[in-house]
Amino acid sequence: PVAVNDQQRYFLDRLIKKLGLDPATCLAYADPNKNAPGVTPGNAEALGMAMAQVQRECGFKPKSENLNYSAKRLRQVFPSRVRSDAFAQRLANAGPAAIGNTLYGNRYGNAQNEGYKYRGRGLIQLTFKDNYERYGKLAGKPEVVANPDLANDPEVATELAIAYLNSKSITWSGTNFNSLGNEFAKAVGYAAKNVETPKRVALGKGFAAQIVAGELTPLASLTTDPAGTNTKAEPIPPVDTFKQDVKGPR
Repeated sequence: PVAVNDQQRYFLDRLIKKLGLDPATCLAYADPNKNAPGVTPGNAEALGMAMAQVQRECGFKPKSENLNYSAKRLRQVFPSRVRSDAFAQRLANAGPAAIGNTLYGNRYGNAQNEGYKYRGRGLIQLTFKDNYERYGKLAGKPEVVANPDLANDPEVATELAIAYLNSKSITWSGTNFNSLGNEFAKAVGYAAKNVETPKRVALGKGFAAQIVAGELTPLASLTTDPAGTNTKAEPIPPVDTFKQDVKGPR
């Protein structure tokens, strides 16, 4: 496993390079009023907010989405897709694979039995076959479609997360943390934005302060096995998929 601080620093390095930012200036605040006199404005606010997204999604530890829901949580988290207590209990009893296929099957490129296969993974919790195809291609890692568990490899996960964020409408020279928070909320699409976004803004401010102070510096490479071999493929368990007429978004 990769140390969290190394993963953070490597993500920062790859993000700077992917965005084409000037490494000599980007680690300063974009707001000139926050910098010492004579310091060229940089991109610390947006870089910090990007790191906050990954911190909240997985703590900079690439991982697979935990679909081991109780019946109660299924009803709370997926009310438009699990619309009765009885169905929720049947689904919970069937286990994570059945839950994944029921919630994510026949959506965004997934076949009915591919919901669990293309569940959330990596640093940004990439979900659905269409997204594995799109961001795998953008990241130069098309092999994640055939072997989605590669999305949990530290280097592959970094490239996928950065490709994802780079495809969104983010003001990378932004100076206002709240405005950036709203942009990232739209880009990442997490739930309960009114509660979650302030938490991510607070984290973003903290990461930005560390970047400006030189406490969080870019790391050009990770000490790992070759990219794509740092994760063990997870077997897909037997599945009993339940069908239910559902409507509306997750």
